[in-house]
Amino acid sequence: MWDKIYDALELHHDAVLTGYDEHGFPFSIRCMPVVDRQNRRLNVDVPESSEIQPGKASILMHSHDENLWNLVQFLIRGTLVKTSEGHYFVPASINGSPHPAGGMDAIKSLRAIRRRGNSYLERHSIQRPNVPWDDIKQLQGRAQQWREQRNQGSES
Repeated sequence: MWDKIYDALELHHDAVLTGYDEHGFPFSIRCMPVVDRQNRRLNVDVPESSEIQPGKASILMHSHDENLWNLVQFLIRGTLVKTSEGHYFVPASINGSPHPAGGMDAIKSLRAIRRRGNSYLERHSIQRPNVPWDDIKQLQGRAQQWREQRNQGSES
């Protein structure tokens, strides 16, 4: 687990720490965890004004290229601890890979996501929502036009 955490932290310039506020609602902040190898924990800089509370928490590192390829999602679950010196995070489990999924790994991930989604819908007796594909394709076309215009402007 720790080798993957080290790899992920080397490859990402920031992360999102998510925990709960005093009312139990999710609360997230951007941070850059710093490894404390001796104590096997991650030190995190949490602003005094932050509403995040000690307890169950997670750290997410996420990246992709402009076209949403080379997707990396690496989640560390654990516990956020507050001391008089600051905050630290104790990892308990990880999910994902610190490197982009490729080939069969990407297909396996997509199939697993689909299975979990179908299971959730079935468990909660929810019908699969209709996706407005025509609207999405229209927005993709507009985004492509915008990118082309932007690229033409930068070449001038």
